[in-house]
Amino acid sequence: GGAQTHCRDQQGRTALAVAATRGDAEVTSQLLRKNANVGLPDECGRTALMCAVDSGHIGVAALLLQHEVRSLWFKRGRHVHFAVTVNTEDVVGFTPLMSAASQGRADIIKLLLAHSADVDAQITCCCNDAKKQECLCRLGTTALALATEAQRGEAAAVLLLLFELQ
Repeated sequence: GGAQTHCRDQQGRTALAVAATRGDAEVTSQLLRKNANVGLPDECGRTALMCAVDSGHIGVAALLLQHEVRSLWFKRGRHVHFAVTVNTEDVVGFTPLMSAASQGRADIIKLLLAHSADVDAQITCCCNDAKKQECLCRLGTTALALATEAQRGEAAAVLLLLFELQ
C-alpha cells in the first residue's frame, strides 16, 4: 500500500517537489522515508531542492541535502539514482545557489555552500520568460552577479567572502 511517491501534477512536479515548494517538512520527511526520487525534475528541469530554495524554505532544503548525504553513504561505490545534487541545473542552467543569491537568501547560500555548491556555475542558455514575454539572455551569469544585480548586499557579501578565501 501507500501512495506512489513519483506521481506528477500538471507542471510535471512530483509529490516531493510540491511538498518542498510548500515548505512542508513533515510530508517531505515522509516521502524521503518512502524513497521518493529527489532528483526527478519537472518539465522545466527543477528538482525538489530547487523548489525548496525558490520558495525560501531552508528547513526543507536542509532535509533534502541531508538525505543526499545519507543516500551517498549507504550507496557507496554504486550509482545513486535518486541523489540530489546541489549543483543541478534547470533547463536554462539556473542552479539552487543562483536562486538563493537572486533572492538575497544568505542563510540558504551558506547551507548550499556547506554542501559544495559551485560558485562558478554560469547560466548556460537563453530562455523566454513566459510571464514577461521577453527574451532573458543571461549567458555566463553567476550567483554573485545575480546577487549584485538584485542589490542583495548580504548575499553578495557571503559570496565575495568565499572568493576572497579561495
